Amino acid sequence: MIDEATVRNRIQQHRVCWECAPLIEMRERSRVPIGFEMHLFGRHSAQATLTQKGFSDAQALYQKLKEIALFALPKDVRPSRYEIDEFRATIYFRPESGSVPEIQLTVRVLHREGYFDSIDDCETRCANEIQARLRALGARQNAWAGEDPNPGRKSS
Repeated sequence: MIDEATVRNRIQQHRVCWECAPLIEMRERSRVPIGFEMHLFGRHSAQATLTQKGFSDAQALYQKLKEIALFALPKDVRPSRYEIDEFRATIYFRPESGSVPEIQLTVRVLHREGYFDSIDDCETRCANEIQARLRALGARQNAWAGEDPNPGRKSS
């Protein structure tokens, strides 16, 4: 397990931010929020492509994001559980971050049992605690403040 100082440094170095939204599934022809889905984003190099070197750099950044996510998860056993997606060879260009190359890691907060049950207090509490922990470690929600979401745009 990495220490808090290393986590904080990685968050700053890769300008880690997150988004959180309810995870929606269909149940009996109705859309039901069953948990939460959090996306952590970390900045990739400005020259990011999926060349062989870029691919290994992206995997390394994904591993850093995974360590940050694991550090932020609640440690006690609860009625909720957490899923972290495996690495995907995809570079994201979000307008919220000025369309700089980013790697994404997805964490889901779900029921330990009863997958299709509606969101409950435990899942809400877990999602809130994870976000509070990320915020306390220096990560930002959605994007880093003061960034131009449209770099290169001429202001009038």
